[in-house]
Amino acid sequence: MKLKSLALAASLIRADMDGLPLLEDSGLAYASTVKQVDIDGIEKPAMHACGHDVHVTSLVGAAKQLAARKDEWSGTLVLVGQPAEERTGGAHAMMDDGLYTRFPKPDYAIAFHVAADVPT
Repeated sequence: MKLKSLALAASLIRADMDGLPLLEDSGLAYASTVKQVDIDGIEKPAMHACGHDVHVTSLVGAAKQLAARKDEWSGTLVLVGQPAEERTGGAHAMMDDGLYTRFPKPDYAIAFHVAADVPT
């Protein structure tokens, strides 16, 4: 698909990348064995339970495709990996850290979320 000189203005693409306080019991060799101190101060197992690997992979894929076609669009593109999306603390922390003073404030923002219980 050719973008035909698409003007992106200032655009942001966001992917969330948080681990959730759940035990991964898939039995797979690469299953998460990580533990983290949760928001309640208690150490718990952590895993990417709702497709955060898909989110980050899609962000990287979008970045690669846009970079390969940089002669077909203009503007500023900001790519963001957002932590702690499930509990909203990550967005607040990013704003408090100066997201829009350290990086261009976007005219448009794009994000998506996967869900295994919803038809494609």
